[in-house]
Formats: sequence, C-alpha cells, structure tokens
Amino acid sequence: MIRLPPHGLRRMLRARGGLVIPDLWVFNSTGRLIFRFAGNHRDLIPSLVRTLAHPVPIKGPSLSDWLTSRQIADLLKSESSKGLIFIESWASWNPACQSELNDLEHYLDAHPKLSVRGVLLSVDSVRMSSRPHR
Repeated sequence: MIRLPPHGLRRMLRARGGLVIPDLWVFNSTGRLIFRFAGNHRDLIPSLVRTLAHPVPIKGPSLSDWLTSRQIADLLKSESSKGLIFIESWASWNPACQSELNDLEHYLDAHPKLSVRGVLLSVDSVRMSSRPHR
C-alpha cells in the first residue's frame, strides 16, 4: 500500500476540484479504469464482483492521470505486473470509509488468488472544508 504525502494529496484535490469519500477506483494491469464507486453504498462488494467477473475498461482517467510515473514504478517494483490496482480515498474519522475498507479487506481475504496492489489516499492529513478545493 502506498500513502501519498499530504502535499501530493492536496495537489490532486485541487486538480480534481475536490474529493468524495469513500471513493474507490479500480484499474486493470494496463492502467485502464474498470470500476469506480463513490460515496457510501451498501452494494459495493456485489458491484465489484460483477465487474471483476467481466472487467471491461470504462470511460475515465487512466492510472497515469492519477499517479506520477515514479509512484507507478514504486507501486509495481515489488509486485508482479499482473493484477488490479485499487485507489481508495478515505478518512479514518469517517464511518462509511471504515466500513468500506473493512468490506474490501474481507472480500480480498476471501479471494487470496486475486492479485491486488493498493494506493490509500488518506485525507486525514489534509485540512478539509465544506467548499470544493479550487
């Protein structure tokens, strides 16, 4: 799991005009977006299971739009080049985020052959406001 430093997360928030938490983005091994799930939903795991059964790229940013080439290299250097890449935006103080990470952890524990690398974008270190970042 890679944690972005606060300055990197702030830059990303400004570039994207804000952030919804929790927010899960799943990319295939070529860096194409195959799944996105934003906000608090009870059907995350069933939706993820349906997507992973037939992973087809969808419209959206590629992995290189999210991370720098150095961060991608760091993410891949100790892992095989196969599998999925999860990017999860969350906050430890948010119950929905805690629930979603718990659900994901249980799902991944139940499917040990699924190769997943993760990036955790924690907003705990970022000063949050009710207005979008500009």
